[in-house]
Amino acid sequence: MAGPPALSLANTWALKRGRLRDLLTDPDDLERWLEREGLPDRGELAEFRALRAAITRAFTALSRGKQPPAATIAQINQASCREPVAPQLDWAGGEPQVELAGTDPLAAVARSAITLLAGPDRHRLRECQAPDCPLFFLTGNPRRRWCSTACGTRVRVTRHLARG
Repeated sequence: MAGPPALSLANTWALKRGRLRDLLTDPDDLERWLEREGLPDRGELAEFRALRAAITRAFTALSRGKQPPAATIAQINQASCREPVAPQLDWAGGEPQVELAGTDPLAAVARSAITLLAGPDRHRLRECQAPDCPLFFLTGNPRRRWCSTACGTRVRVTRHLARG
């Protein structure tokens, strides 16, 4: 599930055989995740797990049409402030782009959460409606309810079996 690093961090969970599995259980897991996201591979696991919890609370509130709690916003802002960055102009691809270059991966993920929570894509953020699925997704279809076809199929099969 592609998306901003904050969405990817919130989705570092897996539902396997009906059990929720944390995909960030040790420093090696964090290093692999940071590498996949193209972020510097340094960071403290506990700090990333705490930021993930704050981002999850914020995404849950927003996807339910509520404002994230003030303490959650403060926690995300605090992580973002760990590294001051100045916007940089990049014109390499033929189109101007603004880059916020930095070397602190925790701050970068927090900034991506802020951008998503306050930006135009916030209205596209959804929480998967499949029971026990902890994932979030961005959608272009306001009627989409599941993060994946697998979750949608699981819900439909369960509903069909319940009917007898």
